Amino acid sequence: MKQQFAFEKDLEKGTIILSESAETDPGSFMQLHQEEYSLEAMIEAGEKGCDAFVELLRRKNLFPPVDLAVKLFEAAAPFLADEGETKLLMEYADSDSFPVPGKPEEEAEKKDEDGDVDEVVELDALLEVDGDVTEDEIKEIDSDDVNIKFQPDNDSEHEN
Repeated sequence: MKQQFAFEKDLEKGTIILSESAETDPGSFMQLHQEEYSLEAMIEAGEKGCDAFVELLRRKNLFPPVDLAVKLFEAAAPFLADEGETKLLMEYADSDSFPVPGKPEEEAEKKDEDGDVDEVVELDALLEVDGDVTEDEIKEIDSDDVNIKFQPDNDSEHEN
């Protein structure tokens, strides 16, 4: 889904209005929501960094996901610093945030609570079969099974 976000400064009121619009037809956008913020608070948050900006930006009716919030910050920070600019239009397509097939992913090291680095495990490696399972191995696995099995002769209504 394509979206447009418009920042508009109202210097007389000392506010900034953020309008969210979504594409209804190709090239046609409909306004979904509008929020008003204090211009001074928004400039301050933009100077403090992304986390402060996102915290101020998010509200009950406007709660962008992290990737969108970061893009809004990156677009709005220079706009907020420039006193001459009064309007900013930013386009966002959520498909841009999806991983691209065939593109090598960055293998970031993840640490657990102990600070140990987790191993990156390939899904294909987990799915590989070490060999064929013989009928004797299946019988051995089934012999340890203590669960009651469905009996076809049992026509009780409780066995559904």
